Parts: sequence; structure tokens; C-alpha cells
Amino acid sequence: MKTKNVKRKKIQKRRGFTLLELMIVIVILGGLIALLMGSLNSSKVNEKAARLEMQKDFFEISTALLEFEQTFGRLPSTDEGLLALVEPPAGIDAGSFPEGGIVKKAVITDPFKHTYYYEEENGQYKILSLGADGEIGGEGKNADVDIANLN
Repeated sequence: MKTKNVKRKKIQKRRGFTLLELMIVIVILGGLIALLMGSLNSSKVNEKAARLEMQKDFFEISTALLEFEQTFGRLPSTDEGLLALVEPPAGIDAGSFPEGGIVKKAVITDPFKHTYYYEEENGQYKILSLGADGEIGGEGKNADVDIANLN
């Protein structure tokens, strides 16, 4: 009889999963779900961070453009672009230009590592991020963003 009881106990042990095995499976599934949710949310977080960076850049660029205009009596031309805030453009005495520029080059660079597009006309200016492709036009991540009108 003892052999039957021993065999029965061995059979009963083999029928289901142990609590430890179930916990390991639950932890693995939880980790996979967390990774999936993290990757889905990170694109939204990255988009919000990029928008905040562009808003900050717009404030700094606008301030630098005002300083440039007050110092030199004009805004940089479209051809000079925002690089005129970093290094003295042609026709501006390098001695009267602030050492290190009015802003750092990183400020005039969008989150996609392209220099912001700058256009000046009749004392008015427009500053755009040209998106991931760095070209005018596009959709989705390649869409142009007027950084003055970010919400």
C-alpha cells in the first residue's frame, strides 16, 4: 500500500504548476507588458519634450533677434539666417559682435539637429522647424512647425 500512496503523491505533484512557476510566468509577462507600454508612451513623451524645447528656443531666439536689432539697427536677413546670431555676418564689424555670439549654436538647432529655418521680410520674421527631414513641407514627423505658434 505504501508504494501506491507514494506513486499517487508523485502523480499529484506532476498535475499542475507550482506557485513558484506561476509567479515566474507572471513576472515575465508583467515585464513584457511594461516594456511595451513604455515604448508606446515614450513617443508621446519625446514629442512633448521636443515641443517644450522648441518653445524655449523660440523665446531665446526672439530675445537674441531683439538684441541683434537694437545693436545693429536691423534684423538678420533671410540669407544670413539665424547663424547671424552665432557669428558676425558680412557687413557687421566683428569687434562690435559679442564674443561667443548672441546665442549658442545649440539654441538655433531644432530637436532634429537641423538649424531652424528663418525668414525675414519687412521687419517681420518667421522661424520654423522643418521636421525630421530638414526640408520644407512634409507630413507627420517631417511636417514643418511654426515655433511661434506652439501651444
